[in-house]
Amino acid sequence: MYSQGKVDLPSDYGIGAAWKVTPAVTLAADWTQVNYGAVKANQDPAGPLWSDQKIFKIGAAWELNPTWTLRAGYSKNNAQIDSSRVMQNILSPAIDNSHFAFGATLKLDGKSDISFSYDAAPQRTAIGTGASTGVSLQGHTQVLRLGYQSRF
Repeated sequence: MYSQGKVDLPSDYGIGAAWKVTPAVTLAADWTQVNYGAVKANQDPAGPLWSDQKIFKIGAAWELNPTWTLRAGYSKNNAQIDSSRVMQNILSPAIDNSHFAFGATLKLDGKSDISFSYDAAPQRTAIGTGASTGVSLQGHTQVLRLGYQSRF
């Protein structure tokens, strides 16, 4: 057995930069490489065989006033699952390859704030080929986050 029933996290590395365009606006971008191919579970010919990922992200933050900060971002990666491996990935349909995110932070006082965000991936379908012919996966991810932070 390739991984003795264990699935390790892949190694990753990246680089990023942020630029304060004005005192209130910050733009940021980064690139990350995730090495799924080095994970033993992904080397099993009967396994999911996830592809290594190159992920590019851009974002912006706008301090609207001392109380509110607005944010937006976009991320794009290459296809993680080959069409011939759709069946092997039926329980882990990681087929989204682009995401849009929007969010805001409300400063309650000098030590606490509330943040929320919405992250969405456009609907995408992976249609199986080869041994996966007749199988398809549909993905449409949406995540809503709400958080409270307090500094001591």
